[in-house]
Amino acid sequence: MDRSATQTTVQPSGRPRRSPQGLAVGVALTCRWLFTGAVVLQTLMVVVQPFLAGGSLDGHAAALRAHAIIGGLLVPASMALVILGVLWWRPGRGTVWGPSLALLLVVMVIAQVALGHLHLLSVHVPLGAVILLVTCLLCVIALRGVSGRRAARTRSGVQAEGVR
Repeated sequence: MDRSATQTTVQPSGRPRRSPQGLAVGVALTCRWLFTGAVVLQTLMVVVQPFLAGGSLDGHAAALRAHAIIGGLLVPASMALVILGVLWWRPGRGTVWGPSLALLLVVMVIAQVALGHLHLLSVHVPLGAVILLVTCLLCVIALRGVSGRRAARTRSGVQAEGVR
């Protein structure tokens, strides 16, 4: 074990200085948690949509307005999810599935909003079901990545001993 990589030095101010590896781990964890939080928020927004659409079918105009507002917010939220997905993938050491599914969601959500404005419900409703499935899949992937179920790896890429 290289002592210089794990050694903490003290700055003139008396506060300990983080090693470059410690800083990289902090950045990776931050990227993972930001992506996971955004995915969970996106999933909640997508799960609420069918209930709001059903409320509008019952004659509640406010439910249709809320459905349209949340649908409009899903477009920039999905775009932000792509950026956070790339950060989760590269510095955060996540899988490539995160940004890939987020990019797929951007395309589907833009099409979904356009189809909703055109009142093409025969395509809008099934596409909404697919968006819900993809979002839930992305949520599972993000939550599994944060929970630490992936094998811990050393710097050389070999699985660490005793870590499951």
